[in-house]
Amino acid sequence: MDRRILFDAVRGSVFRGRLSQRQVDGINHLLDVWERECSGPDAQLAYCLATSLHETAHTMHPVRETLAKSDAQAIARLDAAYRAGRLKVSRPYWRNGFFGRGHVQLTHRRNYETMGKMLGIDLAGNPALALDPDVSARILFAGMLRGVFTGKRLDRYVNANRSDFRNARRVVNGMDRAGLIAGYAEAFLEALKMARAGCAARRPAMPNPEPVTPLPDLPAADYTPPEDATTGTRDRDSTTIRTGIMQTLIGSLAAILGALGSLTPWLAGLLVVLAVCAGLYIWKERRRHAREDGI
Repeated sequence: MDRRILFDAVRGSVFRGRLSQRQVDGINHLLDVWERECSGPDAQLAYCLATSLHETAHTMHPVRETLAKSDAQAIARLDAAYRAGRLKVSRPYWRNGFFGRGHVQLTHRRNYETMGKMLGIDLAGNPALALDPDVSARILFAGMLRGVFTGKRLDRYVNANRSDFRNARRVVNGMDRAGLIAGYAEAFLEALKMARAGCAARRPAMPNPEPVTPLPDLPAADYTPPEDATTGTRDRDSTTIRTGIMQTLIGSLAAILGALGSLTPWLAGLLVVLAVCAGLYIWKERRRHAREDGI
């Protein structure tokens, strides 16, 4: 895989024209862990990258819930949201330290214990380990591929024969922001294909890029690149060929009409009808070509 091509592609699509070195480092680390520990189609990798993008507010690095800078700040922010009624939970799970952490927000003691046993790490005894980049990447991939988060495995929706990126959100968190993340996954998958092929990035940079926000208004999949220049060249060539054919037909008809005087009346009438029909056809074709060319 040519990662330079990958970064050129996602810069113009997923990251809307701006890609920092820190984001590059985060993606590189995720790719390294995937290549070292996982095997699966690029569509699964693309969806995992899209999930990290969304869950980490586009940083591509493990974060605390609420993007807090410390555990105490995370707990304080969650307490405030709970008191204000913005968190619909049965009990404040974060107060014992098991709030969301990582590339995908691992929460609740039971989930820390389950994931820790799977990875051979004491996450329940030291939940802060979920912020370690290597541990966090393994949690992301293992949790999604093995169905730890919701009981649904990623290959149920994304595999070698299917790429249901929208419903793949059920692997992590119901259908929350499913369409948005599906758009990110499509863009990542296209970039991975280009990087595997070693071809130049086809997707141009976004015009007038805006600063990245945690929840951008437009999914990357909504962006459509401008028409490729080679397409326009083929259209102009084919139009020129058709015009030449029409001119040849008109010349031939003129020659036929010039010889009508020496023909019998019924044959001359038949040729006149054919000439009129040919003329109508040519006129309609020219009108159609003009509409296609935007004239």
